[in-house]
Amino acid sequence: MKFYHATTGQLSIGKQLYSSRQSSFYPRASMEMDKSKPNGVIGRKNALYCTNNEEFAVIFLMKQSVSLRNINLYEVKPNTPCKCPFAITHRVELKLQSGDCVEQLIKEYWAPSLSWEYYEYLTDSFEVVQQVNIPSIEQTMFNIIYDSDVRKAAGIS
Repeated sequence: MKFYHATTGQLSIGKQLYSSRQSSFYPRASMEMDKSKPNGVIGRKNALYCTNNEEFAVIFLMKQSVSLRNINLYEVKPNTPCKCPFAITHRVELKLQSGDCVEQLIKEYWAPSLSWEYYEYLTDSFEVVQQVNIPSIEQTMFNIIYDSDVRKAAGIS
């Protein structure tokens, strides 16, 4: 399986990158989710993220208001990646805001039992294998497929 990481920076081919800063993406959800992480797995707060879908890697940055022309996409080789359904984190954040229980969502995040379309892989480091071309982005199709994950996460109580 190939893994991808999108960034606005330039990465050196062959270089091993290590997690060196805390994630600011959904900090409240990440803190709560990290309380239940499996032993030996890096938590969301300190992880590097990659995915097995190159289009998803690029779209994630685009959703953060990064222009497509400023995105660099790399194939990476993660060290012991932990496979987690991407759509769950946002749902945990929403449930925390409304004071609802998030236990089952967090269990599904760390040990997926359902089939999800988009996964994020958490790792403490990865090797940069090569820079790859930005794929053709089909935003409408992506949204339809991602919405199925969002609905699945919403169905977990």
